[in-house]
Amino acid sequence: VTTGWIGLGLAEATTGSMKGADIVTVSVSAGGQVAVTDRYVNWASYPLQQSDLYPLTDEQQDWSAVNGSEASGITTVVIKRKLDTKDINDRCIENKPTRIIVAYGDDDNFGYHDSRRGIGKVNFFGGDALPSFSEADGTFTLTMGGYSGMNG
Repeated sequence: VTTGWIGLGLAEATTGSMKGADIVTVSVSAGGQVAVTDRYVNWASYPLQQSDLYPLTDEQQDWSAVNGSEASGITTVVIKRKLDTKDINDRCIENKPTRIIVAYGDDDNFGYHDSRRGIGKVNFFGGDALPSFSEADGTFTLTMGGYSGMNG
């Protein structure tokens, strides 16, 4: 549960790590303004430095807000982007299981998530009790809840 920033990332496909991830962060101001930032994490060689894993702002901003709100300590947002943005820093959203990373912060200032993070795998096109892809408008809905005690 947070009224701070939240993040969703399409993780590196083979390891599910943050290194090489395509990330979007979102926050909702007290006035209801939704801020969306398209980000990515560079590939870095080992040994890694903490700065190697900090998401950089993508020059091509492909995500946009549909709406968002904060109420009773819960942030709810609807965001969208093309399945294939043709951006070298973005991963395609495909009809297959996709490794994801999620994180959130205590306030709207994007920064290190500490232990407020999680990992998973979803198929954005449906299956396994996920909503089906809508052919009518080219969008999908993924409800992600119950992350108040996320651990990495």
